[in-house]
Amino acid sequence: MSVFFVPYFDDVPATIEVNGHTLLIVASDSDDLQEEMSFIGANEIREFIVEKEEEEIPEVLADLAADIGGGVVLTPPGVRTLDMIDDLVRELPWIH
Repeated sequence: MSVFFVPYFDDVPATIEVNGHTLLIVASDSDDLQEEMSFIGANEIREFIVEKEEEEIPEVLADLAADIGGGVVLTPPGVRTLDMIDDLVRELPWIH
């Protein structure tokens, strides 16, 4: 079983834009997102519980990506949300 946390604004996943990419930052620890809620435009954090990791995690993340029309970034444990965003800004190419 795996648990991950997704920022939401009302009933919509809270996305950010990095170099023209629409992204949803997903964390394995709610505290990582809690500190950055205002920065990413979220007003709540929702917990997702996945019973069968190997089968369901890619499907759940793909569904979230389809919902936002963008990409999903799963932050590794212990990595701060702002550090992940800084890395994405440096590494992702610009798209228009």
